[in-house]
Amino acid sequence: MSFNFSYDFICSMQISTKYNLYFLLGLLFFLALLSLMILWWYACSQTADLPFEESVKFYLEYFPKAIRNPVLTTVLCLSLGIISISFLALSLRYAQSRVQKATSIIFLGFASLFSFWQLFSLM
Repeated sequence: MSFNFSYDFICSMQISTKYNLYFLLGLLFFLALLSLMILWWYACSQTADLPFEESVKFYLEYFPKAIRNPVLTTVLCLSLGIISISFLALSLRYAQSRVQKATSIIFLGFASLFSFWQLFSLM
């Protein structure tokens, strides 16, 4: 028993695989960025009545000593956002259905929003 796959089916399968790969990578980098943002929001909520510097100290205590620098953690978040945006934009290119496009656009929008937030926090 042999299967006769058409060339179109194989090509569509390759495109779908590219979409899945790029979307998964973009989503992983987005989740890493989101986890750092949630950690920042948690640190700010725990030190709401204290000065801003105490919030920063509380946030940086969760990181290893090698990267306990506010500028370095901001650059890390910004880098995660840019990588996520890149992979999600590539997944948008290979999206075949409206659901895939909408999902990519939503995550791309949030990744862009968080990246701009990090960019303006550097100023």
